[in-house]
Amino acid sequence: MRNDIVILLRVLISAVFFAILLKVDVRLEFWGIAYMGLGMLIKYGDIVFDDLRDVGEEEKLRVHLLGLTSAMAMGTLMIVDYFSFIVFTGMIGGLLATRKIDSRDFKVATVFLSAFFVFSMVSHTVLYARNPPLTLLWVGIIAFCSALDEVGNGRAEGRGGVIARILYYRPFMKLGVVVMSIIAFRPAYALVFLLFDMGYELMAELFNHYVYLSRFSQSRSPQRAPCLDQGP
Repeated sequence: MRNDIVILLRVLISAVFFAILLKVDVRLEFWGIAYMGLGMLIKYGDIVFDDLRDVGEEEKLRVHLLGLTSAMAMGTLMIVDYFSFIVFTGMIGGLLATRKIDSRDFKVATVFLSAFFVFSMVSHTVLYARNPPLTLLWVGIIAFCSALDEVGNGRAEGRGGVIARILYYRPFMKLGVVVMSIIAFRPAYALVFLLFDMGYELMAELFNHYVYLSRFSQSRSPQRAPCLDQGP
């Protein structure tokens, strides 16, 4: 029941965010869809390789292809959108600093994204005349916030209390991106990033809901009596 309510709330909040983005700028609406989809795909990869130990080879192959698609989509956003370049570069930097990129797929995706990083840096510096020192400053701030989130999330696991609950949901990068959006971009960009986080958490809730329903149905299923061969 609780999972149902949480899922419904996340869907409703996401719908409100999309409505606001559509009102502000249609382009940001598409950015929001891309960010939310990326968040869900990344969490799905996490679930398959970290939580599901008995997953089949076909499912793993599907995740490999989805991981490559996600990396290409993320890299494309980094090239065409300055905000995405800073956010995703900082996020990956924080994950690398805390050694949270541990699965083979994420390592391959990181190497793949490094090429996009170089091309994006040249693109935003040369073509769009961005300020490299200011860009690196924002990337460093977001990377630091990302690293704090990973450390805090790791320490919060298995602990109770309000602070542990807050750290579990990785608040520092959200705060950093919101501040950056207000200072250097447009406030609506903060909603775009929050949709990424919303997609990530929504996939986790959907997975928990699926596991709960699966276990519940198994516990309620009637036990079949053994079929005895009566003979002629």
